[in-house]
Amino acid sequence: MPSGENFMSLRGFGLRLALVLVSVSIAACVGEIVVRALGETPWRYGPIGEPDDPLHEPDDSLGWRNKAGVYEWTRSRESIRMTFWPDGLRSTAPERIEQSDRIVVVGGSVTQGWAVSDESTWPWRLQVAFPEFEFLNFGTAGYGTYQSLLALERSLSSGQPDPRVVIYGLIHKHKPRNVAAPGWLRGMTRASDLDVVAIPYATLDSEGHLERHPPKVHPHWPLKRFSALVAFLESRYVDWSGRHRLAQASEVTRSLLIEMQRVSNAHGAEFLVAILIDQPNHAQGTYGKFLREHGIAVAQCVPPGINSKKLKVPVYGHPNAIANQFWATCIGDRLAKMTARGRDAD
Repeated sequence: MPSGENFMSLRGFGLRLALVLVSVSIAACVGEIVVRALGETPWRYGPIGEPDDPLHEPDDSLGWRNKAGVYEWTRSRESIRMTFWPDGLRSTAPERIEQSDRIVVVGGSVTQGWAVSDESTWPWRLQVAFPEFEFLNFGTAGYGTYQSLLALERSLSSGQPDPRVVIYGLIHKHKPRNVAAPGWLRGMTRASDLDVVAIPYATLDSEGHLERHPPKVHPHWPLKRFSALVAFLESRYVDWSGRHRLAQASEVTRSLLIEMQRVSNAHGAEFLVAILIDQPNHAQGTYGKFLREHGIAVAQCVPPGINSKKLKVPVYGHPNAIANQFWATCIGDRLAKMTARGRDAD
C-alpha cells in the first residue's frame, strides 16, 4: 500500500488534473458559445446532390477524373445529359471519331460543360465545325491549370498520335486552384461527391522554379461535425498553413501556362489559351497581355454579360448553351487560322 505521503501526493495530482479538465471544459464551452454567436457552425458536407451517381472517381495523380458513363440531370427546367467516355473524356460526338489529326482540350468545369448537355458544349460544337479533326475533351470539373497540365501530359504519353493543337480553357478562378488555396481546398472538400478529395498543386522554390506536389487532403479534426469551435479552429489552421501557397498563386499560374506551352510544343502541337471567363471589370484582361508577351496564342473569348442569368443554367448556375455557342464561335475563328497555317506548312 502507498505510504501516507505518496497517497497525499497522488491525491494532489488527481485534484490538479481534475481542475485542469474542468477549466478546459469550461473554456471549450465558452468558446463554443462565442463562435456560434459569431455565426460559426459545425462542419457540414454539402454535395450538390445531382446527378445521383458521382460524376468523378479518385485518381492517384490528378486527384480525381471524370467517370465513364451517362448522367441525367432532372432538377433544371430542361433535360440535361452528360456523357463521359473512357479515359476521362467528355463526349464530343454521338460516337468516338477516329482521326489521325487530333485536337486536345483541357480545362475545368466550363470546358467540361458542367450541367450542359453533350451537344451544347463548345468542344462538341467545334467537333461539328472541324470534322477533319478528332476533338478530345479532357475538361474536368474543379481542375485548374496544374491539373489540366497533368491531364495533358498523361494524354501525350498515351502512345496516341500527337495533337495538332492543344486548347486550354482558362478562367480567372483557376488561379487559387493551382496552389490548393485554403478556401478552395475547404470548399471542394465540402462539396465533393467523393469520400475524400485530394488536390495536387504547385509552388515556386526559392529560385522561382516550378515545384510539383502530390494531391493534398483537407485535414479532418475530430468532433468538427459537432463542434463549431473545432471546425473554426481547423479552418483557421488551414488558412494559416496555406498562406504562403496563396501568395504565390499568380506567379505559379503564369509559370504553369509557360510549362503547358513547352510541353505542347515538345510534341509538335501549337498551344492556344482560350480565356473564357475573366475577372469582372478587368479592362485589360488578367492574362491576355502576359500570354502575348510570351508568344502564346490567345483567344479572348469572354462573352458580354457572362454573369447574367440569361447565360446561366437554371438551378446549377454554370454557363449555358448560349455561352457555349459564343465560345465555340470565338475559339473556332482562332483555331481556323492556326490549322490553316499548319496545313500550308505540310
